[in-house]
Amino acid sequence: MAIALIRSTENGDLFSVEYAAGLSTVDLTISVAGRNLQIRSGTLLISGAATVQLLEETTATPISGKMELPSAAQWSIESDRAYATTTVGKKIQISRSASVAISGEVLVSQ
Repeated sequence: MAIALIRSTENGDLFSVEYAAGLSTVDLTISVAGRNLQIRSGTLLISGAATVQLLEETTATPISGKMELPSAAQWSIESDRAYATTTVGKKIQISRSASVAISGEVLVSQ
């Protein structure tokens, strides 16, 4: 499983995210043609120690700073943060420095 829509709300679309352990950069959002995307809130569970960072698809432009997680951890994306693409039609992705699983939920608006 990767990304699945749970439900649409007045604040955006709530997606579940589930990726097996690996080193690859993976999608946290779908792309929407002609739209910028923003993660409004969410919670991600990382299965082990890793450095994670949100990136814009294709360009690998950083959307967040690098977050060093010293062990399995929960990362809450707060609603007062602006994790958004700067290029229309691009996804938001998360990179991981170690072979860790990622799961959780994100609320995405366009």
